[in-house]
Amino acid sequence: MKYLAQIQSEFIKVSSKWDDLSYEAQKEYLKHHPKSKRRITSKPGEINVEKFKNWLENKKFMNLETNQPSEFKDLPETQQSLIKKNFIESQKRSVQEREERRKAKPKKISEKKIERLGRLVAIDLKNDGHDLSDTDVIHDTAKNVIESTPGLKEYFLNKGVEEENVVAVFTDFIPNISELEHKKMLAKQERREAKKVLKTLDSETKENIKTSITEVWQDIGPNLLESMDLADEKSIKTEKISDTILDTINSEPYYEKNEQLLNLPYMAQKILVKESLGKTIDIIGN
Repeated sequence: MKYLAQIQSEFIKVSSKWDDLSYEAQKEYLKHHPKSKRRITSKPGEINVEKFKNWLENKKFMNLETNQPSEFKDLPETQQSLIKKNFIESQKRSVQEREERRKAKPKKISEKKIERLGRLVAIDLKNDGHDLSDTDVIHDTAKNVIESTPGLKEYFLNKGVEEENVVAVFTDFIPNISELEHKKMLAKQERREAKKVLKTLDSETKENIKTSITEVWQDIGPNLLESMDLADEKSIKTEKISDTILDTINSEPYYEKNEQLLNLPYMAQKILVKESLGKTIDIIGN
């Protein structure tokens, strides 16, 4: 985060000189600002003009021709080039060392994260058709997860668990979920992934998609309402509306106008339908 703060402050100072930022600085800035309209313009190995100027401030170098202390601008070109090259190399090393420190830093493990890991393991086992009451399967899976998850074993050891009991303790975090719970967990997981996808859409794309959904509703809404059973629960009505709209969009003449929507995961499509027709669905549901 310190480096990010440095990049941000540097960027503010030279916002009108984006091209002066180094390749590494531009890349780091865009990594933390994925929606920025700026694009990388520097090349790897190019000098960061602003940093170089700051580094040169109040510095003098021994002029190899005159053997006198001189400012950078008064040095021979060959010496200037060598100093620039050394500066670039030091910046590269700094970036590499920072990346190595970031990778070496262990991720903090908490009981909450272990509980979530246990649920994900249970879902995977259920998806593969395993019986979660089979203690041998649970034990072997828990052992594999502990061996492949950095820091997990150490977490239990630091909690005072004997090494030979670590696997047994972790198995307690793998719930024996029922079919209904499994379906609910899958739906929750699917919805979470869909929301991640929707966060990648810019506001203009979202609005265009929602406008298209509203137009489809205006075309099919009256007939759909006539076919609905008013006695149905709101959740059933909502599902019927969402499914019917998406089925309609998948057919002509709507398909070509709604490619952006249809390229999204199905759950993301349903979320956008709900957002587009939220008030309408609420009224129908009452």
